[in-house]
Amino acid sequence: MIPAERHQRILEMVSTKHFVSLRELSDMLNVTVMTIRRDIEQLSARGIIMTTRGGVKSRDEVPVRKLPEAVGSNALVRAALSYLGDSKVVYIDGGKLTLELATFFPYSDEMTIVTNDFAIAKHVMAHSGAALFFIGGKLSRHDNTFHQRVALETLKSLNFEKAFIAPESWGDKGVFHNDEFRTSYYDAIISASRKCIMLGDNQSYGRNALYKMFSLTDMDMVITDLSSSESILSRRIDPLKLHPIARK
Repeated sequence: MIPAERHQRILEMVSTKHFVSLRELSDMLNVTVMTIRRDIEQLSARGIIMTTRGGVKSRDEVPVRKLPEAVGSNALVRAALSYLGDSKVVYIDGGKLTLELATFFPYSDEMTIVTNDFAIAKHVMAHSGAALFFIGGKLSRHDNTFHQRVALETLKSLNFEKAFIAPESWGDKGVFHNDEFRTSYYDAIISASRKCIMLGDNQSYGRNALYKMFSLTDMDMVITDLSSSESILSRRIDPLKLHPIARK
């Protein structure tokens, strides 16, 4: 069972019983108490549950949102969805992985989706009743996203609860891109977001790109299927902000 699935099981059990002991969770999920402690630390850091002596209890004011039943096989996507919570205003950055994420989003009429990706915008329009805010600007034909001055000025006036980013090039020293202008764009996204969540695909790790966009420490959570990510990234990011998942 991957961490994202354990986290969802923990949230469901806590939502039902309001208090669950570490030993009970350990037995239910067939993992060590140490693993449960780590899961709880990550969930507590997100403000979803509260740790107590010997266990964990719910925050009654925070509803638990279940994962969609038909989530695909990509473990990165499943893990990212577990961090959505009850967020109503969400930014989804452009990219193939974020498009897959958007495909499985549990949309509602109360949500507002903000994106700079034409394909994601088309999916939201066709498959949901969520409000859509499409950021304009100059089209980048490399990835069919919109950036440059108009998009940047728009971002400066917005505010998101969550932002999901999946870079094409990243490493232990940060996220990189060949378009220098996007540095300002990502600065604006980070400033506008209450929490930024990065999906770090192992296939994008170590890819060459000229300009540094931001550091991993600028992210509130880094989800990655990179092998040995804990040892590789231990000096670059707080362990509580790292969500490693096993590759299938």
